[in-house]
Formats: sequence, C-alpha cells, structure tokens
Amino acid sequence: MFYTQWIMGRGMNATDLDSVLAVVVVMAILSGIPFYRRLIRPRIKGWQGEKRLRELLALFEFEAVHNVYVPNADGELAQIDHIVKFQNTLGVIETKNFSGEIFAVEYAKNWVQTINGRDYTFPNPLGQAKRQVEHLKNMLPDINIRGTVVYAGDATFTVDTPNDVFTFEEFRHDLAKYKKRKHLHDHSPELEAAWLEVIDQANQTSREKKRKHMSDIYKNRDRDWRRTFIAARFTILALSAIGLGVYRLAM
Repeated sequence: MFYTQWIMGRGMNATDLDSVLAVVVVMAILSGIPFYRRLIRPRIKGWQGEKRLRELLALFEFEAVHNVYVPNADGELAQIDHIVKFQNTLGVIETKNFSGEIFAVEYAKNWVQTINGRDYTFPNPLGQAKRQVEHLKNMLPDINIRGTVVYAGDATFTVDTPNDVFTFEEFRHDLAKYKKRKHLHDHSPELEAAWLEVIDQANQTSREKKRKHMSDIYKNRDRDWRRTFIAARFTILALSAIGLGVYRLAM
C-alpha cells in the first residue's frame, strides 16, 4: 500500500506506473512461493492427512469425532485431530502428513525431516499427543486414554519408529486386527457416559475456540519470526500490487 501512496505523491505517468506495477507484481509472485511452501502447503497437507485418517476410521466403522477443542484446568485449549472409541479406551490421535525421511527420538524436543537433502526440524508430535491426552484426562479423569501419532503421508523413518507412532499402513493393519476381536462393542457404562461428553464437547467447537486455541499456541511457544516475516512480506507486496492495479485502472 505504501507503493501506491508514494506513486500518487509523485504524479507518475502511465508508462512509468506500468513499469513499477510490473516490478511489484513480480516481487509479489516471488514472495508468494515461500509463503505457499511454508504456510499454505503444510495446512493443505495436514487437512489431507486428517481426511485420509477419517476415511480409514469410517471404513472400519469406528466411532470417532474429529477436530475437537478440549480445555485443561487453566482453560487453555488443545486441538485434537481425532478421538476414537475403542474397547474400554479412548484413543487420541495426532495426524501428520509428511514426506521424505524422519529422524525421530522418542523423548527429543524436536524431530528432523529430510527432503531433497535439506533438513527441517519440527516439534516432537508425541509431545503434542501427550498434552492432548492430559487435556482430555482433565475432562475425563477416570477413563483410560491413549495417545498415538499416525503419519498419513509417505514419510519413512531412518530409525525404528518410537512407541505409539505408526505409519498409515501400520495403523491400518492394527485396526484390521483389532476389528477381529470379539465383544468390541461391549463398552462399560463409564465409557459410554464419557463418550457422550466427548460428543458434546465436539459439538461446541466454534470460531471463538479456534481463535483462542491459536492464541494459546503463540503464548506458549517461541514465535517463528521467519514465518512471520514471510507472511508479512507477501501480504505487503500483494496489497501493494492490488492498490497499484486499481490506481492504474482509474487513471
């Protein structure tokens, strides 16, 4: 937008304005590449991974709720990808849709993803699953709850997968074996009552809860300034290109 104000103040002619507009558009497009790669594509892949797991759970006819926001004792919210009703247990599942190779140490703070020879660190998802279990335990203290991580993409692990971490095919295989057991639907009254609470909590999801969840995330972790810079740069250039374009059409 500041480009538009500067140009209007200088009273540039149409030819000069076209040149500046072309430069700003190119800069916006170039800045959009890392914006898409770092901010948009991970969200799309995450949604695709969650969708793939929802379809798998539905295929095996498991009762499940998805994208649930659960508070802890302090009122902070955890977003849980999937909560599944197993026999005498509730399963909390964190879904990741990664490619490349993953180097994972169970108790490490960060894991490493390698793609095309480049390494990227990301928070240990087992820690995320553990926090989600703690939030659900706060709501349902007397219920057995197990947290797992499922990789719904085509990522491979350079070492053995840690406990409670599954590739998509491993998880599919385990679900198939589980369905062969007898009396899977003989749930205790306590679990049935707990499941009604989970469904009620899922039905309470709102935009306000989503905003609060994001606020809790930023409050409790170091801000990724590089991602912030990428987003701010693209936003400024895109708005500048739009403003210049509108001004050019109005000339």
